[in-house]
Amino acid sequence: MINLTELLKNAKRLPAFNWNYTFFGSHLQTVNKGWNYPKETHTAFEVIYVLKGVEEIEYDTISYSINAGEFTVIVPNTAHRCKAAEDLTYFTFHFDLDDPSLEETLIGNPKLVYRKNNETTASITEKFDSMLNVLSENSDGDYDFGDRIMIQIQLSQVISTLYESIKKVNVNVNLYNVQYAKRIRIAIKNEMQRLVYDDNDPEQIENTDIIKKVCDQLNLSVGYASRVFRESYGLSPKALPIKCETTNCPESVVKASIQHQ
Repeated sequence: MINLTELLKNAKRLPAFNWNYTFFGSHLQTVNKGWNYPKETHTAFEVIYVLKGVEEIEYDTISYSINAGEFTVIVPNTAHRCKAAEDLTYFTFHFDLDDPSLEETLIGNPKLVYRKNNETTASITEKFDSMLNVLSENSDGDYDFGDRIMIQIQLSQVISTLYESIKKVNVNVNLYNVQYAKRIRIAIKNEMQRLVYDDNDPEQIENTDIIKKVCDQLNLSVGYASRVFRESYGLSPKALPIKCETTNCPESVVKASIQHQ
C-alpha cells in the first residue's frame, strides 16, 4: 500500500484557498455640483476615487471630503451618502474577497481618506488608472476574458497594497458598531473553519460554545456582541446561519453551531 504521507514528507506547500472574489458596480461618471446620491448600505467594500472636483461622504456621525487624486474605502454595512461639493468626476467600484484576515484588516483601518502625495496613494491610484484604461479602450462595453483578468490583476494589487499598508499601522481605534458586527461575523466564520480543519473530536466540536469563544477572543461581552450584531444584521449571532465553505462540512460542526442557541 502506498503511503502518500511518507512520499510527501519533505514537501513544502503553498496555502490552499477557494475564495469568493467579486467585483461589481464599477463606473466612471461626471456630475454637476449639487449631485446627491441617497443614503445606502451594502455588504461589500466600496472604493471611490476622485479624478476632478470634490466629493463629500457623509456617515451618520461624521463627514469628510475627497479631493482630486484621492480615494476612500467604505467598509461593508456602513450607511453613507455621497454628494458633489463642486463639479465632479469620480470612479467607483465594489469588491469582496471572502478572506477573514483581509476583511478584519480592512475593517480595522483607521484611515478614512488616502490623500495625495502619499506613497500608498500613488501606488494604488496607478492601478485605478490602469482599470480606467481598460474602460476607455472598451467604450462599447464589450469586454472579453483578457479585459476581465486584467481588471482582476489590478484589483488584486490594490487589495494587496491596502492590506500591507494597514498591517504596518498599530490599529487601536474605536470601531463603529457595524464594524464590530462584521468583525464578530468574521470571527465566527474563522472559528467554524478551525473546527472543520483542526478538531477531529466530534464530541469536542459539539460541546464548543462558538459565540462565547468568539466574544472572549474579541474581548466583548456576549450581551454587547448580540446587541450590535442584531442592530446590523437583524438577528442574534447565535442564530446566524452557518455557511461551511468546505466541500465536506462535518455534521458535528453544524450541531455545534445550533446547540448553544
